[in-house]
Amino acid sequence: MKLSHFISTAVLAVFFGTAGTLAGRADDTIVTRYSDELEAESAAESKRLVPKSDHVVELDKHTYLELLKSHDEVFIEFYANWCAACHGLAPEFNAFAESARKKYPNVAIARADITKIEYLSSSYLVNMLPELVFIRRPAPGVTPEVRFVTANFTDGELLDYIG
Repeated sequence: MKLSHFISTAVLAVFFGTAGTLAGRADDTIVTRYSDELEAESAAESKRLVPKSDHVVELDKHTYLELLKSHDEVFIEFYANWCAACHGLAPEFNAFAESARKKYPNVAIARADITKIEYLSSSYLVNMLPELVFIRRPAPGVTPEVRFVTANFTDGELLDYIG
């Protein structure tokens, strides 16, 4: 379409009062399409969440500090919902958390979403996902030691690592 034809069509639309009607219809179509896209994106996002467990504490700024105050040993998995490996290993970590609660009730098992509490992952220098960190305070008042877990991501080997 030539620019002159477009301009003359727009002028006629304004002159006859149809521009507002046409624009309104276009706006409605765009809003409906955008709303449908948001709903689809929201449904897809909920499917992409890493599976949760009742035996794993989801960390935020407050729960992190409380866990460190109340437990001498804390086992943290750093993850992100967009991480495919995190999704694949989540069932194994959840099974480990359930076993660890029974075998080592004094160890807190937690999970930290790096997209929600970025400062925590950067303070532990997390550079790959999922990343496992074991924090152990040998005695009250002593600075806790931090270890990156090198065990295989299986229920049994993670339990052996804690022991």
